Amino acid sequence: MPWYNTFRSINRIELFSTLITPAAGFLTYRKPDSPYREYGGAANIILRALKPLAFPFCIVLISLNFARPLLKPLDKEIVFNDIWADNIVLMQSSAQTGGPAALISAMHSLNNYADSEYNAAKGTYTNRDGTEFWYLARYAVNSGYRVRFVRSSGIGNAPAPSIIPLPGDGGYIALLKHSENGMLMIGDPLAGKMDLSTDEFVALYGDPDLLLALSVPKNR
Repeated sequence: MPWYNTFRSINRIELFSTLITPAAGFLTYRKPDSPYREYGGAANIILRALKPLAFPFCIVLISLNFARPLLKPLDKEIVFNDIWADNIVLMQSSAQTGGPAALISAMHSLNNYADSEYNAAKGTYTNRDGTEFWYLARYAVNSGYRVRFVRSSGIGNAPAPSIIPLPGDGGYIALLKHSENGMLMIGDPLAGKMDLSTDEFVALYGDPDLLLALSVPKNR
């Protein structure tokens, strides 16, 4: 959903998950209104059984937001080549870095932005499973760009540039430009620059559900 990805893209939003700890502590360890109520009722029996689980549950829930890059870090043997196809599409150096590469290509199409694939992968917390969509948005905002997650009404009407997640394999491509004759300029981190009709795009990639649209702030 656009709102959820927007929410998760806020800087350090993961830290808000720690607020569950004092809330759980208050609900599970508060004193009953009456000492006699503590021993009666099915609700109180269930509550007493759940109390020992409150702390480990909080630890697990909070850790879910931070654990993946730590448990599944990128292979240190990856060589980041920073190869540009046609001087417009940054090619990915590993199966996991398609998101950062597509993002750099999209930002480059706006105002010739350039950064290394390594920095983008590090800044988007890319791990062995790939990159979360919202971390791409966060990196773009921190780099000075405006972003918005939008529902697709067909690739022919999609804003450009935008980042498009691919179904199934966790990869990403960039829609760089709409041409006057209706063709789409695609930045595929695996294949390079491609000019496709809308039908060709749908046949190759499918029709996207959600896109990350980028724009440059007005004062730039």
